Amino acid sequence: MTTLIHKRVGAANRGENPTVIARLASGWAVMGDVQFLEGYCLLLPDPVVPTLNDLTGDTRAQVLPDLVLNMR
Repeated sequence: MTTLIHKRVGAANRGENPTVIARLASGWAVMGDVQFLEGYCLLLPDPVVPTLNDLTGDTRAQVLPDLVLNMR
């Protein structure tokens, strides 16, 4: 299944996603399309998985530190 997240991560990997802030160990920090709050951003996992439980051990262990880094 190809979702919007798959498309956004693919574009980020190709250098074609204008919302990219940075490449982090577990994925991509991107600006939200809709700014509910000024500076709203997301962490898109790379590789894309259905749930956090589907991430491999090393990547899963990196998600929370990357989220915290993204919130600074």
